[in-house]
Amino acid sequence: MGWITEVAYSAVKKGKLINRGFLNGAWCPIYGAGAVAVIFFLSPIRDNIILLFILSLLETSFIEFVTGFTLEKIYKCRWWDYSDRRFNLWGYICLRFSLIWGLVGAIFVKVINPIVIVLLSIIPLWLGVPLLWALTAAFIVDTAASVMAARHLVSRIDELDKIAKEIHKISDDLSKIVYKDAMELSKKHEELNLRIVSLKALYQSRLDKKPNMRLIKAFPGLKMRLSSYQEQLNNLKSLHNSKKH
Repeated sequence: MGWITEVAYSAVKKGKLINRGFLNGAWCPIYGAGAVAVIFFLSPIRDNIILLFILSLLETSFIEFVTGFTLEKIYKCRWWDYSDRRFNLWGYICLRFSLIWGLVGAIFVKVINPIVIVLLSIIPLWLGVPLLWALTAAFIVDTAASVMAARHLVSRIDELDKIAKEIHKISDDLSKIVYKDAMELSKKHEELNLRIVSLKALYQSRLDKKPNMRLIKAFPGLKMRLSSYQEQLNNLKSLHNSKKH
């Protein structure tokens, strides 16, 4: 349901269907974790609407904050950023969406979860148990593949950044070297220029290798922690957009 919400929201906002979320499949773990946590901890107070809403708001906001913070620490990038919205906390959460999550959490406890329980009771155990294991296995495989794809993307950006920095360094060295011997100076210039040409070719070859654009498209607000990394991410996006046209 969280995945459907994200896809629908993106379709309305962007005018096209995008597979949103960190994983490849039609599921968003942050929504599942939030829904299960709210149902587990807040079902005892389901009849107190005001308290249910407030605690749901706090619980889901905490989950979103911890998830955003942890992902940024692991992958050196911010997968979503609310810094441009009012009343945000370090860009990980903001009041507007926290209010929405609080309302959604209360609806889950009061309305949706009872319906889900009834629907699940219809599924016989001989079908439900194998189905549960199959979905669990698919989820684990999807998670492993998505983690590898995210690490590959960050590694790719890191490699591009190192090549770009070396090009800049050699370019700076070219402008600083001074020799009394004109022949030696010419030779040094030629060596450095050849090195720059070689590095630029290497950079372009790494840039041209097809990156995993699914994650980039799924998180259009993706921001790298380092400005130089952000530059490489923008280069990847620009190359992908130019190839589409």
